[in-house]
Amino acid sequence: MADSIDKIRSDIAKMKEQIEEMKRERVARGLPAERPAKFVPLEIGYLLKERNRYVFDFLAKYTKLCDDAREIIPVDLSKLKDAKKEIKLLAETVEGRWLGIISGSILSAIKLIQNPGDVNPREYVRRLLLHLEMAKHGFDIRLGQLTYDSNLTTPENYKKSDEVRAKYERYKEDESLFNEELSKLYNHYESIKHLH
Repeated sequence: MADSIDKIRSDIAKMKEQIEEMKRERVARGLPAERPAKFVPLEIGYLLKERNRYVFDFLAKYTKLCDDAREIIPVDLSKLKDAKKEIKLLAETVEGRWLGIISGSILSAIKLIQNPGDVNPREYVRRLLLHLEMAKHGFDIRLGQLTYDSNLTTPENYKKSDEVRAKYERYKEDESLFNEELSKLYNHYESIKHLH
């Protein structure tokens, strides 16, 4: 038992040192030690997720076509430029771990499509499927699951969940209000993206 505790302490010490090393590397590159805090409210992140589901669907159909053809089929992704912008913003959602996973997975799939390298078609499809499988789990998450912490069955937890749901509904009903807020978030992102 004592050996297990010592191993855990040793592992924690190593992780802390790795974190400090990453901070030193960031500072050496002229960046702040910590990346900027996430800033997209959960209700907006969730709406971005919904708005960009079509990108996931497109990538899934494309992957199936490549699998059926057993070849890497060239595809023009220029029409996804605006979607990529929104998907990048999705990664900045506060308390939206699954939304960040969607963002990273979709952007990784797009990057692979844009630059497949020397992989064979089978490996190409396998990698795309891995990215899409991760994204699918995020797309399956409901807003209530993101806002409700099952470990905190308190009145504050219920109130927070209700507040996020109400804001989500308001933005969903009023597109101009949503777009106005989205514009502010884009401007903020543009001002800090060099600090990532």
